[in-house]
Amino acid sequence: MQNTNSYDNYEDNRMKLEGIRKTYKKGFLYTCAVCLITAFLGVFGVRIEVISAAASIFDSIDSFMGRFFGGFTQIASCMILVFLAYLAWANFRKLNIFFLVIYLLIFIFGIKNHSLLSICISPAGIFLYCLSLSAMFDHRELEKEEGYPNFRIPVEELLADKPEEENDQETQEYTPPGIPGLKSDYEDFFKSHK
Repeated sequence: MQNTNSYDNYEDNRMKLEGIRKTYKKGFLYTCAVCLITAFLGVFGVRIEVISAAASIFDSIDSFMGRFFGGFTQIASCMILVFLAYLAWANFRKLNIFFLVIYLLIFIFGIKNHSLLSICISPAGIFLYCLSLSAMFDHRELEKEEGYPNFRIPVEELLADKPEEENDQETQEYTPPGIPGLKSDYEDFFKSHK
């Protein structure tokens, strides 16, 4: 029988894990918003560094088809990034490093190419994925703790710690059914009526 004192840190660990998951979710939602904006702007031929790298190949074609394939490629790139961001949020935590590098490259190339949109988008992404990176290390520490991932005390342990009732059938002397509180002694009855 384990003592519930070993479960004292479960509530703290559960709260830490919830905070870590919220941090991952913020990074995912921000990447979704950036990709939605980028995909929308891709239709009009506006390119954002790094995300639109494949789409910029078609910019040299000055026709409707060049803009169409450029926009389509940018939308496809955004869909892939959203899928990868979901994986980073769900299970594959090392993808957070990938997204941190992506946002750093967007910032660097935005400064190099004087792209105001890229410079505005990237700092928040860098910040969120730095938080996700630190949360990733905290998450690794929580994975080593007993009770991960739920941090719930097993019901058997809770029941085992309950004080035993006074009416335990093994220790209570047998009282035949009858009037409650009336103690009958069968041996005395049979001795007196022999």
